[in-house]
Amino acid sequence: MKVAAFLMSLILSVSGLFQMAWTTVADTVSEMIYGIPCTSEAINAKVLDEICDADVVALNDGTGYVPDLLLVFLDEGISFRERLTALRGAGLSVAGWCAPANLYVVRCVPTGLETLQARCAAIEKNSGVAIASPVITGRIETQSFPDDPFDFHGSNLAKEWDELDPEGANWWLEAVNARQAWDYSALFQPVVAGIVDNGYQLDHPDLTGKISFPTARLAKRSSIEAHGSHVAGIIAAIQNNGLGSTGLCPHASLMCADWAPTEKQHWNTDLTVLFGMVEVVKAGAKAVNFSLGVTASLEDNEAGFYYREIEPRIVSYTMASLLRKGYDFLIVQSAGNGNAYGFPVDAINNGQFAGITERTAFPGLTGVKKQEILDRVLIVAAASLKWDGTIQLASYSNYGTRAEIAAPGSHIYSTVPEDDYAYFSGTSMAAPVVAATASLVWSVDPALTGAQVKRILLENADPARVLPNDETPEWTTPYPMVNAKKSVEAALRGTAAQTVTVTGTAPAGATDVRIGGMTHTVYSDGSFTFVSTELEGVAEALDADGQVLASAQLQAEAGETVTISMTPPAEEAA
Repeated sequence: MKVAAFLMSLILSVSGLFQMAWTTVADTVSEMIYGIPCTSEAINAKVLDEICDADVVALNDGTGYVPDLLLVFLDEGISFRERLTALRGAGLSVAGWCAPANLYVVRCVPTGLETLQARCAAIEKNSGVAIASPVITGRIETQSFPDDPFDFHGSNLAKEWDELDPEGANWWLEAVNARQAWDYSALFQPVVAGIVDNGYQLDHPDLTGKISFPTARLAKRSSIEAHGSHVAGIIAAIQNNGLGSTGLCPHASLMCADWAPTEKQHWNTDLTVLFGMVEVVKAGAKAVNFSLGVTASLEDNEAGFYYREIEPRIVSYTMASLLRKGYDFLIVQSAGNGNAYGFPVDAINNGQFAGITERTAFPGLTGVKKQEILDRVLIVAAASLKWDGTIQLASYSNYGTRAEIAAPGSHIYSTVPEDDYAYFSGTSMAAPVVAATASLVWSVDPALTGAQVKRILLENADPARVLPNDETPEWTTPYPMVNAKKSVEAALRGTAAQTVTVTGTAPAGATDVRIGGMTHTVYSDGSFTFVSTELEGVAEALDADGQVLASAQLQAEAGETVTISMTPPAEEAA
């Protein structure tokens, strides 16, 4: 053992010189000798694929637990020896780990849930242990349903764009001012969005080359599913390729994880979602989308207590551990599509990150404040376009104070398997609209923190645009609608040395206004508003063929908002 310890010490000292190669070697040797890795970045998720139906004890039709597994989160910053002592002192055999989250999956003697909970309470008293919990399984569900496009009054794919009157297959892009956000594409930098969902068609013509996986294990276990493919298309379907849809952040790369059970598994574990989140963040994802939840299967039993009280501590501690290690991100989760009876309820019941509140947030000894965790979670309600052109909270959408923003969620046209496209509805569709907007903001200013991106999205949303509906009379407060244009412009103002806001009205037939090499889209009523980094120059109104219809001289001070008057060329000559 002394020789082994000497070898470990030698490897650890040399690993600082050759970080990438020696870190792997050090972890491999440490696992062989001690049963756990020695670095803070190692992940071993094989145990997740080994859990099968025979391993689960059901509590009811929707939830259960694994009788011989526990989750143990260790305190941030403890030494390797202290980690060993904390795990071995509790008599635990380590089966897997997610070191960036200080998480270890351990085996124990199979027993009932009540005994497991008592065991966890005892383990938490040990020095170095932050949280201990049983492994709960359940029906984590995607939160969408397919639509018949012939039931949607605006299903005409060829409709012209009109942000002032959203309609058709691209209504959701119109409603968030996507084209006006894309006007700033020359300023966009590469960005990686994360998706933790139930599978993806990697070679869909509108997604080809978009999707990557953090590890070979995740690439191997990923299936081809409609839901994950649809979410991926909403965020980043390829633009201007002549095919069916465009993602809101089409230049984004997608780092994905598949949380769905494998062929031998019919139960979901929160562990799969948790590991997926850590792995995509570790691989570079910034805005991470979770179109999932447990509202429809949540019941008032032991598992219900877990989802409301224990799970928020687990996911918030995972977030705090990542933040402490220097990772930054924004978690975007769907609010949920109602309970088992189809009635919308408070979004706090949707599990995962939706349950994190000031009371339930748990940063442990990471040094991260509760507010820093809350500032990196954004729960999204779904908006629906009504026949009269108004936008309301969708009849199925959960609501409440935990859902801080809304986005289009009904009749959303996007990619599905077999190289096809379809309309889906649900809060599952609303969440990726917000995740894509966050990605646009990050692509303008990569230096922003997750908290700053969330604040930009909330402060630049269209206030009270999403009206209450008749299905939720107890919730009568309108929701703000995410606005991609305003959010991108807010990021630009924060990063550019000088900007000016330009407004005005273009002559009939104008589609764009050009200044300083950038072109900005004109609304259907002829009005325009945009942020320019040029404080002086000639602004030109262009028609669809690029012909100049009118022009105006711009001269302004930084920070000003100016209105310019377009003059036709004939009047200039006169």
